[in-house]
Amino acid sequence: MQKIITNSQSGNALFLILIAVVLFAALSYAVSQSGVTGGHNTGRENAKLVASEINNYIVSLKTSITRLSLRNCSQEALSFERPPFDGSDTDYVNPNSPANFTCHIFHPDGGAVNYINANDKWLDMGFASNFEYGDLAFMVSKIRFSSRLNIGTSASDLIVLVPYVSKGVCEDINEKNLGNKTIGVETNIVGTKFTGSYVVPGDIDNPFSPSFNFLPDTYCIQSNDPYPADSYAIYSILLAR
Repeated sequence: MQKIITNSQSGNALFLILIAVVLFAALSYAVSQSGVTGGHNTGRENAKLVASEINNYIVSLKTSITRLSLRNCSQEALSFERPPFDGSDTDYVNPNSPANFTCHIFHPDGGAVNYINANDKWLDMGFASNFEYGDLAFMVSKIRFSSRLNIGTSASDLIVLVPYVSKGVCEDINEKNLGNKTIGVETNIVGTKFTGSYVVPGDIDNPFSPSFNFLPDTYCIQSNDPYPADSYAIYSILLAR
């Protein structure tokens, strides 16, 4: 009788061990799947966060330009010179801008916009480290609503370019501004860094045509020239002329 009881107890213990193993395996699988799903969601949420930050930053640039114009800063006097404002920023020193920095977008005495190094904050560094525009670019060009209709007059517009963003950020930018995640393709981007002159280097056509016969102030495209294939860039008109 004692031997039968022992066998029964051993069988129960083995059964409990098997149940524990099964439950542990199920729990491990659930955790691993949760990690995969969570990682995907985290990526999407991060793209939305970056897109929102870029949109907000562009708004702050536009607001600053409007404020400076009310202070009698002419369109030609606006300066995108970056800190430390000692003339070493050869890309954006504007000889037309007042020496007291009152027409400088990023200077405390001017527009007082905090300069953000997009290389460190928003850009897809897989591309950004290898090409000329690795950071924000402030350019003049003429963006068109369609292949025939210009925004404003035929004069060049003042544009900010945020190159090398991820595809997810590009889609979120367009969803917010176009109401659609569609990404157009631009194969001939022409622009000149702004240093006070509104030259007319060429046009940026509507990369969404014929799906959309308009362009919002801010949109994102797949950019193949002069950028590499499958890179994405955000364009926004800071000053339509």
